Amino acid sequence: MSSPTASNYVLGQSVHEYERLMLQARILRPYTEKFFRAAGLAPGMRVLDVGSGMGDVALLSADIVGPGGRVLGIDRDATALDNARRRTDEQGCSSWVEFQASDLDEFAITDQFDALVGRYVLLYQPDPSSTIRSLLRSVKLGGGIVFQSALGSLADNTVHISDVGLTPQERTCPAPPSMSAKCH
Repeated sequence: MSSPTASNYVLGQSVHEYERLMLQARILRPYTEKFFRAAGLAPGMRVLDVGSGMGDVALLSADIVGPGGRVLGIDRDATALDNARRRTDEQGCSSWVEFQASDLDEFAITDQFDALVGRYVLLYQPDPSSTIRSLLRSVKLGGGIVFQSALGSLADNTVHISDVGLTPQERTCPAPPSMSAKCH
């Protein structure tokens, strides 16, 4: 397993930034939950959360998959992950939620997951398509890939999946038509 490198996260790694991330997560949680459930996250699933940070998306995923599932959150910020671990203990889900410090592009594991999820993480990757291609090795055939992200303008709710190297048969749109998403 690779060890994480120093973060170049543009907003830093201060206590204030961690608090801001948790506030943002509280605001976004209902939308993310609706999005994840519509995309097929369900009890008993094994979920890989990338760019976990303080653990909010992993905790949300844990609420959805329940104790019969498993969530692994990865992030390069070991301090944020220490906080995320503390939060899983406080919320009583530490038996099915784990965190691992790793750079996303170097993450490797033999486990296979039912879903790959993330929120507002791709915009901080130098090559998001390459990152997704790399992480696909950890997703079961037919598994879900669900990212909530700001791509382009907020008015352009478009999911671009052609850039990750999937064949036309492998392409699916993780956002249902009710979310007015278009697949390319």
